[in-house]
Amino acid sequence: GCNLHCLNCQNWQLSQRGGEEMEQVYRADPPEPVRAANQEGCESIAYTYSDPVVFYEYVRDSGELVRDAGMHNVFITAAYINPEPLRRLCRVLDAANVDLKAFDDGFYRRVTGASLQPVLDALVTMREEGLWIEVTNLLIPTLNDDPVMIRGLARWVREELGEGTPLHFSRFHPQYRMRNLPP
Repeated sequence: GCNLHCLNCQNWQLSQRGGEEMEQVYRADPPEPVRAANQEGCESIAYTYSDPVVFYEYVRDSGELVRDAGMHNVFITAAYINPEPLRRLCRVLDAANVDLKAFDDGFYRRVTGASLQPVLDALVTMREEGLWIEVTNLLIPTLNDDPVMIRGLARWVREELGEGTPLHFSRFHPQYRMRNLPP
C-alpha cells in the first residue's frame, strides 16, 4: 500500500490495492529476508514498492536485524511521515531516495492527496539524522515541469540538504489515472 494516492502512480497495481486483491502475496518474517540477503552477500536491503512507511514496524524490526548482520538499510519513499516516527526509523536507516513529487503544495493536494511541507520536513529530518539522501522528481508534462518550479526545487535542495545532494529527474509515462498526458 501507500499513504499517498497519486493520480500518476507508476506502480498502482501494488500501491493502490489491498493485499487481499493481490494475485501473489509473499510473506516473510523479518529474519527471513535478512538471512537470505546475508547468504547472498548483499551489502544492503532496500525497502520499496510500495512506500515503506506503511509497513513501519516491519521496516524497523527488519532494519535492526540488517544492522546487526553488518548490512545497510535503504529507503525508497515519498517521505510522508510524522517527524517522531521518522526520527526513530532513522536510527536503523543509512540512506533514502525520496520521491519529491513537485515543489508546489497545490500540486501535492490535487495529484497526491497530501501536502508538500511534511515531505520537506522529512527530508530535513533525514539530513539532520545523518542519512545519505537523494531526491527524485518525476516530471509530468504541464503539471510540474515549469522551469521556475524546477529551479525552486533545485535551490531548496542545495540550500536545505546541501549542494552535494543528488537530484534526479525521471521521465513520466502515462499511467493509472493520468493516461491523458504525453510521456
